[in-house]
Amino acid sequence: MQECVVLDILSDSDMTDCRPSDFPIEQHLHLRPNDGTSLSDPAVYRRLVGRLLYLTVRRPDIQYVVNTLSQFMQSPCSSHFDAATRVHQYLKWSVDKGLILSVSSAINLVGYADSDWVGCTNPRRFL
Repeated sequence: MQECVVLDILSDSDMTDCRPSDFPIEQHLHLRPNDGTSLSDPAVYRRLVGRLLYLTVRRPDIQYVVNTLSQFMQSPCSSHFDAATRVHQYLKWSVDKGLILSVSSAINLVGYADSDWVGCTNPRRFL
C-alpha cells in the first residue's frame, strides 16, 4: 500500500528515473526565504510539498525536511525546489521503508530531540 503511494508521488513528479539518495536532506543545509531565484510557477512546488506532507504520516523520517520545505510555500526559490527533489531521491532509495500501523498491536514509541537554537538562521520573529 505505502509503496504504491511513494511510486505515485515519484511518477507524478517525473522522478521515477532519478538517482537515489541515502539521506533526505544535505547535512548542514540551511534554507532561507530568498535563497536562489524565484520559481516561475510556484504551484509545482506547492503540489510537490503537499504530496510529501501526506506521506509524513507513515514516513516520520522525512517529517523534519518536509516541515522545513513547507515553510517556503508562499514564495519558493530554486534552492527550496532542489531540496524537495532531494527528498524524492531519498524516497526512491527507500521505497519499502515506513511505519506499518496495526489496530491489534500495542505501540511503545520513544522519541528524542536535539534542538540547535544557535544554528537557526531564520528566527521567525515579527519586526
